Amino acid sequence: RAEEERTRLVAARRAEEERNRLEAARLAKEERNRLDAARRAEEERNRLEAARHAEEERQRREAARLAQQRPVAISSGSGFTVSGSGHVLTNKHVIDGCETITVHPKSGPTLARVLATDDTNDLALLKATFDDQAALPLSSTNASLLESVYVAGYPYQLVNILSRNVKFTRGIVSSLAGTRNNYAQFQIDAAVQPGNSGGPIVNQQGNVIGVTVSGLNKGLFLKNRGTIPENINFGIKS
Repeated sequence: RAEEERTRLVAARRAEEERNRLEAARLAKEERNRLDAARRAEEERNRLEAARHAEEERQRREAARLAQQRPVAISSGSGFTVSGSGHVLTNKHVIDGCETITVHPKSGPTLARVLATDDTNDLALLKATFDDQAALPLSSTNASLLESVYVAGYPYQLVNILSRNVKFTRGIVSSLAGTRNNYAQFQIDAAVQPGNSGGPIVNQQGNVIGVTVSGLNKGLFLKNRGTIPENINFGIKS
């Protein structure tokens, strides 16, 4: 009986050791699985992080590419339609150096091409695809001295300070000649600002008698003459 008891105890001890071994093996396997799952999760996080960085870099490069392709506004001026089929008159100096030209009719911004230019009179005729039945009529008579005039245009559009609505000033015809007795122009005292170039000068009947072209350079006059000229602006006769 004592031998049987020893045998039983040995068998029980061995069974307990086997259970412990199996339990340890199970725990070790679970730990390996946990570590493997953690490793896979870390790899997935790293993959997602790398993908996020790659997407951000792609978007940055795409934004840089588009910024290089996007036209840069180098000039802003005024103009007016002279036909019902998209013909626009402006100053030549307004479009000088521009690779693309955009006009802004009521229907929205649209590209325009240059049909003709006049270097002597600083004029440019553009053509865009839009319908505008509100084309301004040209006056059949010349401007007269002391005639009331109205200047329309879009000054200071590049600096984005004023509204995008058309601005009006009024005055009179001060002289029937421009600088240095240039009789292709006339002088007005209506206020003119940068961006008014190319805009219409109309009479009281609403007919175009000229195209705004320039004013005296106040900074230059102050430097060279010690005075600031006031209300001395010029238009090209229609």
